[in-house]
Amino acid sequence: MYTELGEYKKAEPLYVEALEINKKFFGLNHPATAKSLNNLASLYRKLGKYEKAEPLHIEALEINKKFFGLNHSATATSLINLGLVYLELGEYEKAEPLHIEALEINKKFFGLNHPDTATSLINLGSLYHELGMYEKAEPLYKQSLEIRKNLLGLNHPATGNSLNNLAVLYEYLGEYEKAELLHIESLEIRKNVLGLNHPATATSLINLGRLYTGVGEYEKAEPLYIEALEINKKVFGLNHPNTSKSLNHLGTLYGYLGEYKKAAPLYKQALEIRKKVLGLNHPYTAISLSNLSILYHKLGMYEKAEPLYIEALEINKKVLGLNHPNTVIVLNNLGLLYEDLGEYEKSNKFLKDSVISNLNFIKRVVPFLSLSNRIKFTDNYGFNDKIFINLDKNIRNKELALFSQINTKGLLEEIEKKQSQLKFLPGPQKEIADQLKIINQYIANSHNDQNKIQDLIRDRESLEKELYRVMPKLKTRIVNIEELIKVMPSDSILIEYVRYYPYVNGGWNSPRYMALVLDPSKNDFNNGDSSKYKIHTIDLGLAETLENKIKKALIATEEGLSESELLLKDIGKNIIKPIAAVSKESKTWFITPDGELNKIPFAALGGYQGNNLLVDRIKIKLLTTGRELIDLVEKSKSNSEISYVFANPLFDTNRKRISDKTQNKTLFELDDLQNQSIDLVTSGWSPLPGTAKEGKFIANMINANLIVGDKATAKKIINLKSPDIVHIASHSFYLKNKEDNINPQNNSLITQNSKPLKYFAKNENPLLRSGVVLAGANNPNLNQEDDGYLTALEISQLDWEGTDLVVISGCESGLGDIKNGDGIYGLKRAISVAGAKSSLLSLWKVDDQATAVFMKSFYERLIVGEDKSDALINTQREFRNHINKNYRHPSIWAAFQLNGDWKPIIFKK
Repeated sequence: MYTELGEYKKAEPLYVEALEINKKFFGLNHPATAKSLNNLASLYRKLGKYEKAEPLHIEALEINKKFFGLNHSATATSLINLGLVYLELGEYEKAEPLHIEALEINKKFFGLNHPDTATSLINLGSLYHELGMYEKAEPLYKQSLEIRKNLLGLNHPATGNSLNNLAVLYEYLGEYEKAELLHIESLEIRKNVLGLNHPATATSLINLGRLYTGVGEYEKAEPLYIEALEINKKVFGLNHPNTSKSLNHLGTLYGYLGEYKKAAPLYKQALEIRKKVLGLNHPYTAISLSNLSILYHKLGMYEKAEPLYIEALEINKKVLGLNHPNTVIVLNNLGLLYEDLGEYEKSNKFLKDSVISNLNFIKRVVPFLSLSNRIKFTDNYGFNDKIFINLDKNIRNKELALFSQINTKGLLEEIEKKQSQLKFLPGPQKEIADQLKIINQYIANSHNDQNKIQDLIRDRESLEKELYRVMPKLKTRIVNIEELIKVMPSDSILIEYVRYYPYVNGGWNSPRYMALVLDPSKNDFNNGDSSKYKIHTIDLGLAETLENKIKKALIATEEGLSESELLLKDIGKNIIKPIAAVSKESKTWFITPDGELNKIPFAALGGYQGNNLLVDRIKIKLLTTGRELIDLVEKSKSNSEISYVFANPLFDTNRKRISDKTQNKTLFELDDLQNQSIDLVTSGWSPLPGTAKEGKFIANMINANLIVGDKATAKKIINLKSPDIVHIASHSFYLKNKEDNINPQNNSLITQNSKPLKYFAKNENPLLRSGVVLAGANNPNLNQEDDGYLTALEISQLDWEGTDLVVISGCESGLGDIKNGDGIYGLKRAISVAGAKSSLLSLWKVDDQATAVFMKSFYERLIVGEDKSDALINTQREFRNHINKNYRHPSIWAAFQLNGDWKPIIFKK
């Protein structure tokens, strides 16, 4: 009882006396004696007296093994307790097999729904959590929580423990809202059941304080840390790991606030406790060393900071390994220290190791997270803007910046794309993938029932995680600059545009744009180094200034104003001219945009020479990331020779209602179907007669299946499997995340009743806010199988592996939410994830008659063997001098942009 209440000083003499009685009465080899040994050892563990705890636990384990055998709950308890000693000592290799063995015993002995099984689950989860294996920890934590909720209730301390552990994990995954709710719930349980002065209450206070510190709410964090420190001092005294944790976190808070005089003594005191109690090779000792060295670093006391960083790094490498976030932090900080000291060779080594370790960590964890949580996670552990410092000093700094950029930009899309390919392989993943496909269709079409949507989203997240656990292991790679050089033509350059926050003098400045230019044709002999390439780093100025210019130019272009050409050329002076100045011999530019640069029509930019447009001198090839080049240069043929053209959908189709039999089907019986949109009336999408001519001509030209009128449905597209070319001539839409974001200037979005569009607009998932409008969209409630909308989310679930080209000849099909470093979340991304090699999409609304003429010319050029990029550029050049003067404006010819594979299409004869 005293142990549960945290009154350890009262508990110890009772345990000691009980042990002596049991030894005399039962002897040394009796279960009662083993139980007393376990109790006393557990108390010593809680007091941080590990040297006393370990031998007692070992002795108890041996007794229980002999008396009960290897498969008894008492043996499992001994294994758990000894495993906890090793876990808290940071001896993870010793701890893991003990916890795994204990879990297996408890499963057999008690079954899955037992408190002891829940304890084994949470202990093993804690081990994986400490090792940074979050993907392994989460399912164990969640399973433990469910067992405890069901058996012990919501207000039990054990339930509070499970809530606490899961909250900490969500915090580390960047899911702060989830974490805060669970932390508060756990804290309330502990306060109510255990009291205000219990160590578990102190732990909850610390964890909630750390969450607030992480999100910058320092005023909330400080009183929580102070309260926890007082509790731990009172219960454990000054020389205990829990007290050191309180001191360390309070010191970190003062460090963030710049109150270094307050932080330093707290860090030092925490370090001394940890060295004394946990030892010199414990990861918590490494944390204290790292924190103190960061403080010295900020104060300019480099000679004190360096040895502490090095000591912390050695501990982390030994105990946690290279690919742990704690190791990444120390590597990065040590690199920045050497940067400040002007030791650039050392700095580059540690910073590059930091980038590689972080990439390996991200690539291990991300594939097991639900899609909605991946951005939050990479926001926590993703791209490091601090590497963009002193890029003018030597080439090694530039190499590091480019290396980091090509390996982090578009990383989530690449992982998602590879997983999308794997999910269609035979096996358990295929069945789950089919269920996910149906759920996504339901989510896309359940416009009014918000409760139902939230339930479906939770189901989807669970299914996604289950899918990623059963899929074959994802093979990912880290790409070196030399690998890109091998596949780049000698007359080409790679331009990686970057939107970043400069880190200057220990603080973050306003965001800027930069161009990292890889030129394989030149050498750089700076500092005696003779590389086989040159890297240019070009500052493009403040992000706000450039983005205002882009916004102004795009509005003028879309509205067909005369000044649009000058405005676009002016943007070219900012982002093209400085690159042209250093790369005049290059004839091909591989461009990967970032931030708002994703929205601009590169074909309409000037800035290369005089009044010429860039495309008059240079072949432009747009990519998501430079590492795509390695796969794209290889010649590949489509898996299919069948192409499809969808054109002139009948938006007002009056198809009959589906019979009541279909209504009675369950969710997973509705295979390949779309759910009916409930309570929607006519949306008023206007017909597109120009697309009829466009579709017929293109279908005849490329020998494709032409699907028009009421046959041009979303369901038909969903059921396509790896077509060669998909051409969709219809309305498309992209809406920002605002409920009232129905643009009154865009006639195609003016509706008699705009509930469907309002639903799309207010949805948090950007892939539900962009899509294509197809047959039946004006009568979405007439057909339970198909409401007439095909969202980007649904496209991302399709099997278009090997599809050569997807063209969406509709308004704003190339737009979406901008995620810096990860491109556009919209149709472009969805098409790529589905497996298509390239897409041709529009950046703004274009007249359907003009689009039909444009597409005719584009496909005529593809047919005679021009590659996709040349076909587009030559079509644009033709329109700039078109006989119809209305077509000469950039609003017509610059709207369409090719992304991905630029090579020719091999048409069947």
